[in-house]
Amino acid sequence: MGLFGNVRKIVDGYREMAQAQQAEADRVPLTIRNPTPQADVDRLIAAGGVARGVVVRATHNQTNGERVANMGVNITCRARLANGELGEPANIKVRTSWQVAALLDPGLEIPVTFDRATGVVTDVAIDQLKQELAPRFDEAKKRRPGWTSDL
Repeated sequence: MGLFGNVRKIVDGYREMAQAQQAEADRVPLTIRNPTPQADVDRLIAAGGVARGVVVRATHNQTNGERVANMGVNITCRARLANGELGEPANIKVRTSWQVAALLDPGLEIPVTFDRATGVVTDVAIDQLKQELAPRFDEAKKRRPGWTSDL
């Protein structure tokens, strides 16, 4: 028992170290690929509701070549705040199409809702995101050639 307990502690230590390194990497400033002018971001923040955020990374369990209509995606994103600042990274789980998942590159600006007090993203506006990315779905097909299911 003692040996396995020690192995578990070592594994847990490595896991915590990897999570800390990833959390630090998530805080690195991003280059926003399609930035909305800051005046418009400020107006959206003041209006409440959907504002703008930036993708830090997106991961999913899609197998090689699989293209499904409803898949789970984990998006780490940061809210765009006043004065050009970014909120703390937040992990948001969403369900969306493979086309959207294929286009979620780091630095992509996306529609989000966030807590105005903390600046932390609480949700991604998936329907609006899908509409924004729809003109690029041909690009998604080139990025993810393969077979389709659930369509």
